[in-house]
Amino acid sequence: MSFRFRITRWITARATEWGVCGMAVCLWIGTAGAAPVIEFTTLVHDFGRLEAGATIHHDFTFTNKGDAKLSVNHVLTSCGCLTSTDWSREIEPGKQGRVPFSFNSTGMAGDFYRTLTVSSNDPAHPSIMLIIKGVVWQKIQITPASARLTVLRPSLQKATGSVLITNHTSQPLKLQAPVSQSPQLRARVEEIKPGQEFRVHVETVPPISTKIIRGLIVIGTNSRDMPVLNIPVSAVLDTPTAPTR
Repeated sequence: MSFRFRITRWITARATEWGVCGMAVCLWIGTAGAAPVIEFTTLVHDFGRLEAGATIHHDFTFTNKGDAKLSVNHVLTSCGCLTSTDWSREIEPGKQGRVPFSFNSTGMAGDFYRTLTVSSNDPAHPSIMLIIKGVVWQKIQITPASARLTVLRPSLQKATGSVLITNHTSQPLKLQAPVSQSPQLRARVEEIKPGQEFRVHVETVPPISTKIIRGLIVIGTNSRDMPVLNIPVSAVLDTPTAPTR
């Protein structure tokens, strides 16, 4: 027998014995077990494939399955690309609420996974994590997004790397000669599948005078949507350490 049940029975017995049931006593007995319960229709939403740069909207819906008013206090998002402001604040028992949000895919490529954390006065689930996921699709995709060259050694004075450019549109892609914004880097384009797939090879230009090399390879295209492709490049000089004795 629980403590709450024993104390409730004792108060009820005393009220009957005294021939009175004050408002406070009756209210305590009637609401002793009342609590809100938040229950979402789903905790995960998969957008599938999205075009890069698109802003999309969706609502997570929930119901107050408890017998007291539910208060949603806060919604915390995992990044600036995900926003939620106008969610349902106060939900009566048996009623539904929603957590609307917007997701901006600008600058993204490939798989994404983001979360919203909903805080409420549900004593059993004060914090619930909601998940959104999908794949950001680009008309012209660079994989990986940047070129990291193999580690340089002073004796070699040369390092190479590459990225793959894939055209996902029906229009054949044409690339101009790559231009390096660093005198210590150069690049060339290899066409793998005409108009559809290219590999950009990047290498360092000796002599190497700095430990860290960073630069940008710029390639013009015939695409109206992406007339210029920018490929960040980085390389690190592997400086040998003195032998220990």
